[in-house]
Amino acid sequence: MVIREKIVFSMYNTDSLLFQNVRRKIMQEKLFLIHGLFMHGTIMQYMQRHLKKYGYDVQVFSYRTVSRPLHQNAEKLADFIKEKRQSNDVCHFVGHSLGGLLIRLAYELVPEEFNGRIVTAGTPHNGSEVAHRVANELHLNILGGAYEGALDGDLPEWQGSVELGSIAGNKCIGVGMALPDLEKPNDGTVTVSETKLINQTDHIVLPLSHTALVYSKQVIKQTNYFLQNGKFNHS
Repeated sequence: MVIREKIVFSMYNTDSLLFQNVRRKIMQEKLFLIHGLFMHGTIMQYMQRHLKKYGYDVQVFSYRTVSRPLHQNAEKLADFIKEKRQSNDVCHFVGHSLGGLLIRLAYELVPEEFNGRIVTAGTPHNGSEVAHRVANELHLNILGGAYEGALDGDLPEWQGSVELGSIAGNKCIGVGMALPDLEKPNDGTVTVSETKLINQTDHIVLPLSHTALVYSKQVIKQTNYFLQNGKFNHS
């Protein structure tokens, strides 16, 4: 059976959608998409639709980003993973902004469920300067459960046991335009330096704003490339 699969695969261009779809049907690759702050799962529909074209079984996790502490959302994500995963599934995870932090917290709870790769896009792994200012200069309740133990940067250290690729944007469109002293480059919300996680597998910067990261074909292609190769396409 294995030899037959190798012969069949050799007939295809391994970069083609056809090859990748066949491969994923054999491997049962499941992909969990997690949105960011103040958003709902529906914002991930563009990514869901396009990543499905590569053959992934895409599941979108929606959660209350402010009214519930992120560690509680991590528990719900862990339960969601267990509910959706089949015994032979390879599980990948893709998170936008706060969603990337949620993935990290869920990993701490159920590391045995993380047998694939992780991609984060616009995720402030080292804490968010914009969030610090909102919490300290405006009101902590604006961020609610998304701040402490999350956007404040106080998360468990990432050990790198699972391959994680971080995508950053450097097109300043967003709240950052009103903060001239916000470190550059940034995507209008998160600085590039905030997306660099110790023990990450790879990192890439794209000419996109924070919100545009979830509507970009570049991000879709780079995400798929990392999930299949454990690195981004820097060529």
